[in-house]
Amino acid sequence: MIRLSDETVELIWMATGGALLVLLRSIIDGTRRSWQTLVVGVLLGAAASAIAGQVFHGSRYVYPICGAAAVVSENVILGLFNVSKEFSNEPLRVFSTLWQLIVPSFGRPIGVVPAAVDGPPSSD
Repeated sequence: MIRLSDETVELIWMATGGALLVLLRSIIDGTRRSWQTLVVGVLLGAAASAIAGQVFHGSRYVYPICGAAAVVSENVILGLFNVSKEFSNEPLRVFSTLWQLIVPSFGRPIGVVPAAVDGPPSSD
């Protein structure tokens, strides 16, 4: 019989909880995903939750931190994957949008408000 240490058992439970949380968020969110994307998201959530559990194991907020790490990591990685697909189709538009988000006032005089990314506001 294999005997696991208490730290290993806790790490496995953190990963399981992170995977279940990502799966639950996908169910509640209602977005349709392929099974490959869902499996990758669950694995990323489990890994992020386990890593956060190792890093913050002494904190009293370890469980909320692990849950947030699971959901955020899955969203960030899959979001970057979607942006890379858009970048292959329209690289200039994606790069200019990201550039405006990162450095909104580059090349403008001080005090000039940058234009909105989505365009000017509607006049209703």
